[in-house]
Amino acid sequence: MKNQSYYRLAGDDSCNIAVLDRFLTVNCTGVCVLPDPFSNDNPSGRRDFYLMYLYSGELEAAAAGRQYALREGDLLVYPAGKPYRYRKKDSGEMIYFWAHFSGYGAEELLRESGIEPGRVFHPGKSEELAACFERLFEPFFLRKKFFEMEAAARLTMILSKAARRILRRTEEQSAPPVVRIRRSLEYLYRNYAEPVRLEQLAQLEHLSPSRYSAVFRQCMGMSPQHFLISLRIRNAADLMRRTDLSVKQIAQAVGYDDPFYFSSLFKQKTGLSPSCYQKRCRSGEE
Repeated sequence: MKNQSYYRLAGDDSCNIAVLDRFLTVNCTGVCVLPDPFSNDNPSGRRDFYLMYLYSGELEAAAAGRQYALREGDLLVYPAGKPYRYRKKDSGEMIYFWAHFSGYGAEELLRESGIEPGRVFHPGKSEELAACFERLFEPFFLRKKFFEMEAAARLTMILSKAARRILRRTEEQSAPPVVRIRRSLEYLYRNYAEPVRLEQLAQLEHLSPSRYSAVFRQCMGMSPQHFLISLRIRNAADLMRRTDLSVKQIAQAVGYDDPFYFSSLFKQKTGLSPSCYQKRCRSGEE
């Protein structure tokens, strides 16, 4: 990928304009790809908003009187009319997409999307967002009739997609811990009677087996293996209450081919042998 810059007004390489007679106007847009250190210091700021999405690499940034260390996947909108600066200190890959925009509806659009100018948000590194920026470039080099309207619509799409990703990440962080193992829990509840491997569960959550075991214990208070055994015994007890199946049949139904091993586990968990539990159920004590 190479540096690209596109401007609404031909011959104006700054397009530093506050458009006030349209709801939203994209003044210019592009992508910056630089491996070498550099800095950009604008003490007077710009008349329009400056959207920066750091796709890869790191930047130091200052906006609205705050200092930030931008990381891969961060998004920042520099406020209009305020000083800003940013600096790349190291040598290494750095790619950021950018757009300058204004309009009487620009602030309202940012407010509705929850993206406050001068604050860093983290939609994360996203091929989808990068592709949206690349689609934003298209109206500028084709320059068909109504290209400015099309560019405004595509910028709105970028903001909406970024806002959804930011909201989803916020909800995940504030969600109960058990959400972190939702996929594997769902798999266990649906397939508890089948052979289940730790590696298989960890893969569902995109974790290593050791990390998955630690997260699972943190969320559920027990290891995945003990949870699986408890789930099987719980379902076995339910079958004993609701059916007249034999102990051997119930053992097989919950994943144990050896009825003696099943009976030993059942007694450990309930304090009763399967046959005693069945008798209590049938006598109405359970």
